[in-house]
Amino acid sequence: MTEALLEQKAIDVTYLSRSSATQKLLTLHPQGLVSRHSVTYMLATVHDYADIRQFALHRIKQAALSSAPWRAQEAFDIDAYIQGSAFGYRQGQQDVMLSADIARPGAWLLQETPLSEEQSIEPLPDTDWLRLTARVPDDQQTL
Repeated sequence: MTEALLEQKAIDVTYLSRSSATQKLLTLHPQGLVSRHSVTYMLATVHDYADIRQFALHRIKQAALSSAPWRAQEAFDIDAYIQGSAFGYRQGQQDVMLSADIARPGAWLLQETPLSEEQSIEPLPDTDWLRLTARVPDDQQTL
């Protein structure tokens, strides 16, 4: 994937969709990589669309260089993208303790990619719900 980014080549990937838990075949046009906490994201356009999307690398199950020509986003500025709240702005200097009741699909995602090193997920008695507790940044994403 880094090869595709550095050499400006499109890639064909099998991507595990978080929302449907199914695998999708996509042609990505990489524009950048961003690491946020424990997850690294590829910033890319998909097929013939022009909008930048975020793809968690751990969800890419297969990747190969594509025969499709790579499409550049001439006006794309990765620094402006990040500062433009794509990954959230801090609201305060202190971290906050997040507590939320979550369903099992959300628990699956949060066990796979924890919100923080200080996170726990415990079953709630007499229900299918779980209690998430995590120390997280006081930022736009948390809000």
